[in-house]
Amino acid sequence: MKYYKLETVAFLSGALVMILELTGSRVLSPYFGNSIYIWTGMIGVILGFLSLGYYYGGIIADKGASLQKLAQILWLAGICTFFIATFKEPVLQLFATITSGDIKTGSLLSIIVL
Repeated sequence: MKYYKLETVAFLSGALVMILELTGSRVLSPYFGNSIYIWTGMIGVILGFLSLGYYYGGIIADKGASLQKLAQILWLAGICTFFIATFKEPVLQLFATITSGDIKTGSLLSIIVL
């Protein structure tokens, strides 16, 4: 029986990104509402940063791929997700105040920072 370790990791990390995207819209809704601007910003920012991650991940893989490097990257992603959950309230309050509740600018800046 062949083990699909890397395929399983890719599937689960993709599913977790989708979960973060869906919960991200719920996190932003008390501050900026739940509109097409929120979803467009969320999808656009996530796709943009996924593209950057794929690009830099390819560079790292070309230098020498290993399971240890992959584990370090996934560990760092988990730590960053912890910080999103920890600092979401102050960041959202800050950008809601700075932009005076402007949905387009405030939500986009919040999404990028978080």
